[in-house]
Amino acid sequence: MVLLSRETPSPALVLGFAGLVPFVMLALVANLESGTPRIEAINIFFSYGACVLSFLGGLHWGLALADQLAPHERWVRMSYSAVPPLLGWLSLLAPWMQGLAILAVAFLLQYRMDRRLAQQADHLYPEWFLPLRLMLTVVVLLCMLAIARVL
Repeated sequence: MVLLSRETPSPALVLGFAGLVPFVMLALVANLESGTPRIEAINIFFSYGACVLSFLGGLHWGLALADQLAPHERWVRMSYSAVPPLLGWLSLLAPWMQGLAILAVAFLLQYRMDRRLAQQADHLYPEWFLPLRLMLTVVVLLCMLAIARVL
């Protein structure tokens, strides 16, 4: 199993891993602190997770705009982009444990959709993208497990 490709562009690596910093730091604060700092860390974790889901959904919107697609396929790809922010928003409204489950499922589904698109004949993503996405998704899910530990 290839963890990361040598062809992964530096900006993708740096910005991808920088995007993990809030997840990791907030999970640490939630596990090391109590009272108000813990509550604030958990709330911020959910908000950040919802924002990242919106960003990931936007990838599919951009792909739908850039490609010459049949109307049905454009609907499918644009739907992929609209669902993640809605799930992120729902995670903010739900009680914490259910919200965390919504976030976890949404991140897994988003990775699955990215993987599906990457396997299509037109190769929408470069070869380095999926290994990077998998690694980032795994770290986010591990942070969610750390948050679940204190809920």
